[in-house]
Amino acid sequence: MTLGGFTMVGEGIQASDFTLASNLLTINTDKPFTISGSSTTVGLVVPAGVKAHMTLDGITVSAGCAFDIKAGGEAHLILADGKTNSFTSTNVNYPGIHCGTGAVLSIDDAVPNIDVDGKPITPAQGQIPAGTKYIDNTGAERMSTGDYLTLLDSPNRGTLVVHGGGDGAALGGAYREDGGSMTFNGGRIQVTNGVGPNSGSGGGSPSTAAGSPPTLPTMAPASAAGGTAAPRRSSRASLSPRIPPARATSASTAATSNQTAARTATASDAGATAIASTATTATTPSSLPAVP
Repeated sequence: MTLGGFTMVGEGIQASDFTLASNLLTINTDKPFTISGSSTTVGLVVPAGVKAHMTLDGITVSAGCAFDIKAGGEAHLILADGKTNSFTSTNVNYPGIHCGTGAVLSIDDAVPNIDVDGKPITPAQGQIPAGTKYIDNTGAERMSTGDYLTLLDSPNRGTLVVHGGGDGAALGGAYREDGGSMTFNGGRIQVTNGVGPNSGSGGGSPSTAAGSPPTLPTMAPASAAGGTAAPRRSSRASLSPRIPPARATSASTAATSNQTAARTATASDAGATAIASTATTATTPSSLPAVP
């Protein structure tokens, strides 16, 4: 079926699984489906109580909030092989993909990081745990003896490009909001942001006067109070005091802001280049000008 410029196909998919209203395409089903197409006005919404399982097959979205996962909602995304998918939010307060407090997001390539029973594979010391039976990237069934995680990489990984409005994270929390639970298992993921002091992913940051960098508070230890990332092979994200307006934020580097104190990058396969963040709110320094 086609709505709002997007085509959705999947076993058992029917008209009641989607609602189009006020330039928002709401997903009302847990049934897996593939979505393609483009729109410069219509954004996607996953409401509370829905666990959306979506394969992105070359979708392009530009809207006020391009993809909004509500608190209590879940979006599990698979990037189709060889395809580029893009989400751009034009509202300054919103990330390209909004996954705020209470929301869940997972991203994988076409080789799922699951065992033969459909259970998630949690790496052990950077390897597939010994004794795990799984399907590798050639389609062969294997019993791990401490196999490399690259066997769960698709040889032709899909790409996800996410661009935020600027005052929130590019991927994660909106303006003055902590990020939700985000897991990155595969694919090529490029995260950039718009105007103002901004974050690559995680919690959103308040804006300051144009051209005036904020005074950063003392960094606090990472905490699970904001966004939490599921256990995956992890590396500590580097911290940077400020990313200038409209400057690309690397998916492998988290930009800190005056609101977001610490972040942890996670990725379970060697091909995933993205950030999951653990946002801790710090006190806004008195030197910041008032936010309009």
